Amino acid sequence: AAPTTSSSTTPAPTSSSTTAEMVFPTTTPISLEDLCCDCERSSCNGHGTCDVTPKIKECKGAIDCRVACNVHIDVAVLMDNAYLDTAVEGANMLQSVNAGEGLVAVSYTSVNQWISGLSDASSAVVPELDKVPRLNSEKNEKIYEWVYDGGTLVSATDDFGDNNDFLNAIFGWNTKRKYLYGGEWPRQPAAEGTCFDEQNGSPDTLPNLAYVTYNDRNRLPSGAEILYSDGARQVSVWRIAVGDGGVYMVGYD
Repeated sequence: AAPTTSSSTTPAPTSSSTTAEMVFPTTTPISLEDLCCDCERSSCNGHGTCDVTPKIKECKGAIDCRVACNVHIDVAVLMDNAYLDTAVEGANMLQSVNAGEGLVAVSYTSVNQWISGLSDASSAVVPELDKVPRLNSEKNEKIYEWVYDGGTLVSATDDFGDNNDFLNAIFGWNTKRKYLYGGEWPRQPAAEGTCFDEQNGSPDTLPNLAYVTYNDRNRLPSGAEILYSDGARQVSVWRIAVGDGGVYMVGYD
């Protein structure tokens, strides 16, 4: 299946931050067909300068769209239904990605396609997984190197630790998820100066939910910064720099 694409009418390419800071993408949906196949009119639907004049009869993937219409991809979202519930958990995450306007987001319907698309993206999102994508060392290394070279990877946390296992295999970590019925999550000092600080509109405390999957503070990798936590061992949002890029893990759900 072809990926779906969302975009604003004036996407602004951005470079990956060397401070591993995540700027959450804000997008307005546009169909893949409009973006991919409008090169017949040499307009690319207002999303870039068309590099080819023949109409693209088959939209085989986001990379084809980008090559044809010279569109920069700001965030690559994994939406492979072999590994996650795309109708609920994936859709919820994508809704957050599409909350505003300004950047270009692409949803990839296969994990291999998503990995290939990382080289064209500034950021990537892994929603709550139902199954761990068991990748070979070459693919794990490709994700690691993309982050190390400046990419920002944002991952949810899940009930059974599949997201943790996925990241552990890529980065050599030993993180572990836990869960809690209820509880509040105050913002921690490390959030100052990030997109989670007060100046960026983030709440002082994440409110009480019926059920929260979080990470064990004692199992976080060395150098991790805790952004929201109960102040003890329960960490709902954390990040870590990896080379020139970084990883965010969001357990609050």
